[in-house]
Amino acid sequence: MKRDWSAKAGRTVYLSSLEDLGGDGAPPPQRRNESPAAAAAANKGKKKKKGGAAGGRGGGSQPSSTSGKMASSIFDKLQVEFIDQDESVQVVADTIGSSGEVPERYVRHEIEANIVIIDNANGYSLPEEIAKLGSACEDWGYFHLVNHGVDAGLLQQIKADITEFFRLPLQEKAVAIPSNGLQGFGHHFFFPKEQKLDWADLLFLITRPVEERSNGFLAYKAFHIQLFKFMAINLGVDEEALLGVFKGHTQSVRINHYPHCRQADKVLGFSAHTEGVGLTLLLQVNDVQGLQIRKNGRWFAVKNLPGALVVNVGDILEILTNGKYKSIEHRAVINPDKEMITLAAFHKPPLSCTVGVGPLQELLMKGKAHYKMVDVVEFTKGYFTAKLEGRSYLERLKLGANDTVSSSSWYSSAGTCNGSDEQIPERYIRTEATCEEVISNYHGDMAIPIIDLNKLLSPQSSEEECVKLRSACQYWGFFQLINHGVPEEVIENFRSNIIKFFSLPLDAKKEYSQLPNSLEGYGQTFVFSEDQKLDWGDMLYLQVHPTDSRDLRFWPTHPASFRQSLDQYSSETKSLSLCLFEFLAKAVGAEPESLLGIFEEQPRGMRMNYYPPCRQSDKVIGLSPHTDVVGLTLLLQVNDVQGLQIKRDGKWFSVDALSGAFIVNIGDTLEILSNGKFKSVEHRAMIHPNKERISTALFHYPRDDLLLSPLPEFVKDGKILSNGKFRSVEHRAVIYPNKERLSAALFNYARKDMMTSPLPEFVKDGKPKDELAMAEARTIGSISVPNVQELAGTCNGTDEQIPERYIRPEVSSDEVIKNNHGDMSIPIIDLDKLISPQSSQEECVKLISACQYWGFFQLINHGVPDEVTENLKNDLVEFFSQPLDAKKEYSQLPNSLEGYGQAFVVSDNQKLDWADMLYLQICPTESRDLRFWPNYPASFRHSIDAYSSATEHIGLSLMQFMAKAVGVEPKSLSSVFEGQARGLRMNYYPPCLKADKVLGLSPHTDLDGLTLLLQVNDVQGLQINKDGKWFSVNALNDALIVNIGDTLEILSNGKFRSVEHRAVVHPSRERISAALFYYPCQDLAISPLPDFVKDGKVKYKTISYQDLLIEYFTAELDGRNRLEKLKLEP
Repeated sequence: MKRDWSAKAGRTVYLSSLEDLGGDGAPPPQRRNESPAAAAAANKGKKKKKGGAAGGRGGGSQPSSTSGKMASSIFDKLQVEFIDQDESVQVVADTIGSSGEVPERYVRHEIEANIVIIDNANGYSLPEEIAKLGSACEDWGYFHLVNHGVDAGLLQQIKADITEFFRLPLQEKAVAIPSNGLQGFGHHFFFPKEQKLDWADLLFLITRPVEERSNGFLAYKAFHIQLFKFMAINLGVDEEALLGVFKGHTQSVRINHYPHCRQADKVLGFSAHTEGVGLTLLLQVNDVQGLQIRKNGRWFAVKNLPGALVVNVGDILEILTNGKYKSIEHRAVINPDKEMITLAAFHKPPLSCTVGVGPLQELLMKGKAHYKMVDVVEFTKGYFTAKLEGRSYLERLKLGANDTVSSSSWYSSAGTCNGSDEQIPERYIRTEATCEEVISNYHGDMAIPIIDLNKLLSPQSSEEECVKLRSACQYWGFFQLINHGVPEEVIENFRSNIIKFFSLPLDAKKEYSQLPNSLEGYGQTFVFSEDQKLDWGDMLYLQVHPTDSRDLRFWPTHPASFRQSLDQYSSETKSLSLCLFEFLAKAVGAEPESLLGIFEEQPRGMRMNYYPPCRQSDKVIGLSPHTDVVGLTLLLQVNDVQGLQIKRDGKWFSVDALSGAFIVNIGDTLEILSNGKFKSVEHRAMIHPNKERISTALFHYPRDDLLLSPLPEFVKDGKILSNGKFRSVEHRAVIYPNKERLSAALFNYARKDMMTSPLPEFVKDGKPKDELAMAEARTIGSISVPNVQELAGTCNGTDEQIPERYIRPEVSSDEVIKNNHGDMSIPIIDLDKLISPQSSQEECVKLISACQYWGFFQLINHGVPDEVTENLKNDLVEFFSQPLDAKKEYSQLPNSLEGYGQAFVVSDNQKLDWADMLYLQICPTESRDLRFWPNYPASFRHSIDAYSSATEHIGLSLMQFMAKAVGVEPKSLSSVFEGQARGLRMNYYPPCLKADKVLGLSPHTDLDGLTLLLQVNDVQGLQINKDGKWFSVNALNDALIVNIGDTLEILSNGKFRSVEHRAVVHPSRERISAALFYYPCQDLAISPLPDFVKDGKVKYKTISYQDLLIEYFTAELDGRNRLEKLKLEP
């Protein structure tokens, strides 16, 4: 078909190419059976409105009675008035030229994303492409669609036609339609005179249903229907449930023309908005880019992808998917030199739709509804009358705290027991939940105070606001903090991610479950006994500060942005809390630094609470009545369901959390420090009968070495209200409980008892009751037992031939993971990369991770010459191959460790290891006892000496890099070990036909700072214990296996882990290894080094190195038990 822009009677628009695309545009209104030329002539002769009919809304030609009546009836339903624009933006642009000023109404003062590419070539036959589609809709709300099936030639013709249209004179682009309509040429979405205007002209056309346009279009190539179908697959809903909403759907197009503007940084082509439709398909007409989308509070420019369509989720699709798919805020920016043209095709339910817009019922089977049900006409009216205000209209459709939605499946999140009393386990039923008086909907003096941080900071209002703050802390112990300065996008991102996490299937959340005797992770807290009443809530607790204390095993990786949003929230709230501590001190006339110094840079923990709905909500409690043991708590209400109650004067008061506010409360620690001037108030969490509640509490802890008692600044009157002193670490045992007797302290205590008589278990004369029980001094050495190599030669037969003392039943019952690779194998560290300036930082990150989470790593490119290690290996093999009598010449003496024999044999009934060993002190050289240094083979002594010299600096170098990796002085560790003792233990593990019944070396940790293990032959046998499982270590050729010892764990304050390990035996082959130990200076008092205790929290008791030696070598090997006894209780 010939496409002609002109006719005898004048020029007109005839975008017939849009017919072939299937409704992405429409010609100007014309009478049925009337030629385009005739329509143009009619239009040209009509009187235009002011400004050359640029507004295109009111005067001008009228459509025929048929098409005009249909269009008019639809917009009459909306009853939206569109105010005329004074003139076309193109006219404005032409008028101001290169030097003119942009009119004030256009000036904006608020002024690259790789969005997902979806391939339609195979009709979405590949599951991974559907998964990509779902991910794009959830995380971006946008994607590029390639291989969409629309003919490239047709698209080029459409682009050419649209481009030529916008080159027409202004008076010929004006397409008149009835007043208060959207169709036509002009500028939409502006209402009051003071509203800022967009730097764009638009042509808006309705293309479906066909009766709403004036000519017949070809059948629409409905790949948007295909998109809806595969979205249904991704969502797990019946495709008809989604498609049914769009049956007889309305399709319209908006062709956007953005003239260039030399002052492009002052204007916007299209204001930030979302689309009030189901789906939008955007065609980039020319090659000028300008689309930007908003993600995580930042604007991302979308690059053009040749041949692709940009698809974005609209408000209606977000509502239908109950928020799973996101309608993302976007805008258009202007190019200073070039015009930009785009075509957007919109797909939405028809205005005649009787179903309404609301979450699909199938999705409500999986959780609560987040959006109201709204009539399509009302939705469309609301969208257009809301102007362009980002997501504001969509947000207003979200369910509020007092809204309810009827759905029988809302209660599935609480499992199967949301029914009769019998279905709620007895342990959850709380009679006190209904017998106590609760005051709700209170205001004025009966509501918790509201504190404005801006007023606290302002010199003009600070004093007055401080008085309010003091009153709030004295009489309520709670207040709501507004204007706190934490960016809204940080809070919203965090909220969104918490909701997504708790929406995961239970199995996915259980991946982050708490470990036994640990608080961190997903689960419950404060459960001490089998008969204790339980709370109706799950929680995720994480240590967030200091950053090096974070145990990332418990930090969820889904949603993908969870860790980042939590880190941002932690960072943004840090200064806020410290600011509050200063004003709290100031409010009572104390030095502002008095409180700040106790809490600055100290631990902070985050507890995210999920309270499922319960139909018998009056019989359960989400979180039992308690006070917080901390200094200060910041509570963020994640969703809009209330549930917090505080106790005042014997009555429970419901707290209505203000939107955008933090709820702040005083903890026990701050009540004690303030000498009772601030009150730590009892509070609890209640449950909603049909809606989940989510909140997150940020706790601020004091220094762990703090002796808790009233600060002098708060005892100016000489009256001390607390007659005992607590150590901070003891007081925190209430929130890190590990003994059943503490349950009463949290749940059943009386407030007066806590303040007048501290828990006796914690205090004795102001000192901890639990003092370190030092081992009685005993002589170091082992009891003499048979050599295993000799024993192996005679008893490698039936069970009866293996002495009972060697048989270990646990060997065969333990779970062992073999052939582990990737994340399940111990890390590999390259010393060359540590030393190289180009790669050192990256390798240090790997090193710190290895030391924190594995305690082991394999060291390659270590610099020890091959001939040195080979010579030692050969000599060791030859030594252990000698007859037993020859080796016995170097036997250990009584009460001595050095020599040939065994170690750690301390009793006659102890289980024995299936191994012989030769232990030698090799450094300093003057400490060597050559009586135990074999002179056969002849080169043995020389090879040990060469190996000792070659490895001397490896351990010290590694310690420096370990210190550097955690940001402390590199010499802080190496100086403790430099020039100090080193020992070499050479291990021989004979074969045993019943290898599954014996152990070569019992589970243990190493006493020293660092151990370098050399695998002498090619028989593997080392296993390490991680997360309760034994992992077999496959030693790499030419690598040294390095592990952290107890001393280094203590010195690093637990930042590096000394991990339990053992040696197992091969049924038919001997195994030989050599372990080199780095010891600290002999007179050292072993305790965490100051450089590793910047947060003030000391985790280990102090013990002299000599006492540590006695503890270690006078007892049998028992895993980590010895080290655990040196830990201070949290």
